[in-house]
Amino acid sequence: TPGGGTNDLIVVNGTLSIGDELDFVITPLTGSLAAGTYTLMKSTTLSLTSPYDSASANLVLVEARGLSGDTIQADGNDITLTSLGGTATPGSIVWAGTPALNNWDVHLTQNWKLSGSPDYFYPLDNVTFDDTGSGTIAMPVVVNPGSMTFNNNKTNYTFTQNQATFVTGDGGLTLNGKGTVTLQNPNSFTGDVTVNNG
Repeated sequence: TPGGGTNDLIVVNGTLSIGDELDFVITPLTGSLAAGTYTLMKSTTLSLTSPYDSASANLVLVEARGLSGDTIQADGNDITLTSLGGTATPGSIVWAGTPALNNWDVHLTQNWKLSGSPDYFYPLDNVTFDDTGSGTIAMPVVVNPGSMTFNNNKTNYTFTQNQATFVTGDGGLTLNGKGTVTLQNPNSFTGDVTVNNG
C-alpha cells in the first residue's frame, strides 16, 4: 500500500548507517505494485557513509520481472521506494549451476537458463531443476519462486542446510523425475507438494 502503514517496515530509533551495498528485493504478495511511494525504512538519523572507511552507500533495487522503472532512494531520514506500478511477468527458468557456481541467489549469479540463454533468478520466477545443472545447491538468501518443478532423472538434488535461508511464498513443488530431492532448509512455502515420480 503506497504511503506505508501496512507494508513491511524497518524502524530504527537512532542512527541508521549504510556504508556499503544494500540490496532491496521487492516481492509483492499479489504479484503487482500500485503506483506510489512506499516507505521501507525509517530512522531518527540516516547516514549513507560508512563510519569505518567513509565508503558511500549503494542502494540497489531488485524486483520481479515485469516491474521496472521503479527507484529506491534516501528521503530525509527514510528509505523509500517509488513505483510506477505494474504486474510481475515471471520467467520460466532452468537451473544450470555448476559445482563452483551453485548458489541460488537473487539477481547475482547467472546460473539459470531462460530459453537457453544465461539468466538470473528473480522473485516469482517459475524454476525447473532437470539434469542440466549441479545437484548440490547452496541458498545464501531467502528465495520466493512462483513454482518449483523437478524433472531430474539422473541428478539427485540436495539443498544444503542453512537455518536462516529457505524457500518461501505460495508456490508449490512438483516432482516428476526419477531422481531424489532433499530439502534440508526450514522451508516455509505453502503451495501444494505433488510427487508424480521419484
